Amino acid sequence: MRDSSTTRLLGATRLARIVRVDDSQEYQNVQVESHAGEAITVPHLQPYGLTACPPKEARTLVQLVGAAWDNVVALATGHGPHRPKDLSSGDVTVYDGHGHRIDLTDSGAAINCTLDVDGNTTVNGTVDAADGFKTDGTAGLSGELKITIAGAGVTAGVATLTFKGGILTTCVATGNCVWTSPLVP
Repeated sequence: MRDSSTTRLLGATRLARIVRVDDSQEYQNVQVESHAGEAITVPHLQPYGLTACPPKEARTLVQLVGAAWDNVVALATGHGPHRPKDLSSGDVTVYDGHGHRIDLTDSGAAINCTLDVDGNTTVNGTVDAADGFKTDGTAGLSGELKITIAGAGVTAGVATLTFKGGILTTCVATGNCVWTSPLVP
């Protein structure tokens, strides 16, 4: 048989349903409703450096701090219909309710969304721009540029530069071409 303190502690954590979110304050507030139909507005504590605005009908754990109803917080939240499923052991996915996601798996990272970068970007490794790069939705230069180097009526050489989406992908030179930039063919 349980004593009153054990019963009180076991009742200190409840599963609730989010019915409204106020994300305009220093701490996000959520109005939650438990299975008994009681509705209260409580702060939603989130990990430092990561925040989210859970959709209505999301589930959350509500913790009564000190097992008292005057000090209640919402902890972990989840929404089954939006959660990516069938992840492998060790995989991590960051996702939202709009279908965007970042998957971290044993084979690397996959970003499935439009990525807007504000600031300088450094890439260590190969950039594969399968569809080319775009600026403001407009594809960069694609095609070949042939440069004929001639002097005094004699062709000294031809340099062919191939671009895809604004990126120089190949550089081929024939004849007497001297490169004075870091782009050595």
